[in-house]
Amino acid sequence: MKPRIITGIIFGVIVLASIYGGEVSCIMLFGLISLFASFELARMLRRNVQAPAMMFTMIAGFLPYVLSMYFPMKQMGLMISIVLSCILMLLFTTLMIRNRGANFLEKFSPLTAFFYIGVPLYLLRVVLLKPPFQWELVLCVILLIWSSDTFAYIVGSAIGKNKLYYKISPGKTWEGFLGAGIMTILVAVGLKYVFGEFPLLFYVFLGFIVWLLGGIGDLFESYLKRHFKVKDSGSFLPGHGGFLDRFDSFIFVIPFVCLLMVIFEVF
Repeated sequence: MKPRIITGIIFGVIVLASIYGGEVSCIMLFGLISLFASFELARMLRRNVQAPAMMFTMIAGFLPYVLSMYFPMKQMGLMISIVLSCILMLLFTTLMIRNRGANFLEKFSPLTAFFYIGVPLYLLRVVLLKPPFQWELVLCVILLIWSSDTFAYIVGSAIGKNKLYYKISPGKTWEGFLGAGIMTILVAVGLKYVFGEFPLLFYVFLGFIVWLLGGIGDLFESYLKRHFKVKDSGSFLPGHGGFLDRFDSFIFVIPFVCLLMVIFEVF
């Protein structure tokens, strides 16, 4: 078997087992993801500076997750943070579409790491990984992201002709993107009948968010890699790159999943 397949199977089993294993194992899993993703982003953004500056950027991305265990926000502050985080993710999207802002993100790399990785994973910890532990919803998001990636590849390989965003990700097509959207929403509906914790409409919107915003999150990380001329964010996962490569979509959608919970009053 190819290293990519072997790594994917092993890592997938570890992720699923950690989520299913309970609150402690899930917190540890995403703590490691927060640490490694912050390191990879810092190395990408601060590649031409001395180690202390890179370390400061890494800490800015990782520290919010650590602080979330000791300083959870009150309800109103948390809702404001969710809305602001969603706005910032949309701002990152705008910078990518206009092909601007990468130098700004590099210059203020600690703020980039804080808002791009730190705040979303803080929200993950204090909204989804606190009692009552929402492991089913975390698992749904992971499964939907994997479904979206898989169907985008299958449909794109079969009938894809029109490039989605050639300058950033030459392999992605509109056909694959739209096919992934249809199938991801159908999978989300199916998950309703597996877990059934929330209303059907919640799962429909969840599938839509994961497909659309998850796809944008993947493109945004590709935009950073192309601008800073790196192939992968890291090499920890043979054949898959780094932790940020694997969880860019997940991190990007967290604020919007939290917002969906607020809208449906399940938070």
